[in-house]
Amino acid sequence: MNPEEPKEPPNEPIEPANTPTVDTSAPVSDQQTSSEQVGAESANGQNSGTHLSPIQLQLVKDVINLGYSNELALYALERVNFESVNDAVNWILDNPGYQLASLALTSSSDEEDNPSEMFNLYKMVFVVNSELRMGVGKIAAQVGHGALGLYQLLQRQPEHYESLGYWCLQGQPKIVLKGRNADHLLSLKLLAEEKNLSCYTVHDAGRTQVASGSFTVLSIFGARSLVDLVTGELQLL
Repeated sequence: MNPEEPKEPPNEPIEPANTPTVDTSAPVSDQQTSSEQVGAESANGQNSGTHLSPIQLQLVKDVINLGYSNELALYALERVNFESVNDAVNWILDNPGYQLASLALTSSSDEEDNPSEMFNLYKMVFVVNSELRMGVGKIAAQVGHGALGLYQLLQRQPEHYESLGYWCLQGQPKIVLKGRNADHLLSLKLLAEEKNLSCYTVHDAGRTQVASGSFTVLSIFGARSLVDLVTGELQLL
């Protein structure tokens, strides 16, 4: 008889030491961020890596309460390092281009509330006092005063931001018309104000060509349909 050979123990799997285990029963979190979360982060400055303090948030709210959009209020305060509400408003007034660009980007959301507004056409007209017989250069200077003065006036009135923004998007239509005299310009101004149109009057300093205080130009801004009711019968200069 052959002697029995020693039996080898069966091979058993050897578990490596410190093998990490994964719990597959735990739910996998969704890594996509919802639009609500993005909006909340943007409002709190988290989208740019900046967390607003309670004081800064209050400043943003104060600027918004003056009639400015959320985006414009936050951006203006960032430009002035959150110094004060006055500094932010001054920055907005000194940078009208950004204000109107912001309005153009956000106006689509407002069109659902006021769809007729997007179809309105706006224009600015300048009625020149022909009785003064000003030279071409003088008229150009006076009309320039009228355009700048009326534009700055509209910028200081939040209720006109939307119409001013549409006017800019429409190419800023401007027309120069003939008026008979100062009384005629004054009557046109009263009629325009009755229709809630914005007006600006130019009175010359009297250094050249005309007497001091002369009523040289009347500027009017508003919806074209309303402006035409006031100046539609006047001739082009």
